[in-house]
Amino acid sequence: VYGASGVGKTSVLKAGVVHHLRRIARKSWQEKGNPKVVVVEFASWAGDPLTAIPAAIESSVRAILDDATPPPPVSSGHLDEVLHAWAKRLDCVLLVILDQFDEYFLYHAHDRGGGTFAADLIRAVKQQDLRANFLISIREDSYTKLDVFKDEIKNLYGNYLRIEHLDRA
Repeated sequence: VYGASGVGKTSVLKAGVVHHLRRIARKSWQEKGNPKVVVVEFASWAGDPLTAIPAAIESSVRAILDDATPPPPVSSGHLDEVLHAWAKRLDCVLLVILDQFDEYFLYHAHDRGGGTFAADLIRAVKQQDLRANFLISIREDSYTKLDVFKDEIKNLYGNYLRIEHLDRA
């Protein structure tokens, strides 16, 4: 998802996508005992995303399961392993929304190689059996910065949506 600064990308995601999917997840949890889908919104790029995203996952699970939230699974810390462990524990699919991804490039533009979020994201996206999907929201003027991933993530630009300025309708 991309668009000019201030068009409402985050608003569409939070008020629309996240709200709708969490409602579905709560209903599924109540009726079937699993949330079906857990949407994880993440936009805190100043720190280390590899430590902050697991906390965001737990927070997202808590928003659906409340007091029934299980303790976080133990993992090596790799993003794909954290996602796999949560998806297995909850018997669900995770939708990880990486909002304001342009800020990732502000704080982590030169992070490459093992132990970085960039490496872990590539590793996770390439795993076909991982029950997780990723949605990147980015400002239009930063959209081409995603090119740093295009050699490793083959279909990087295969599915995109440009958001125009929102109006009341």
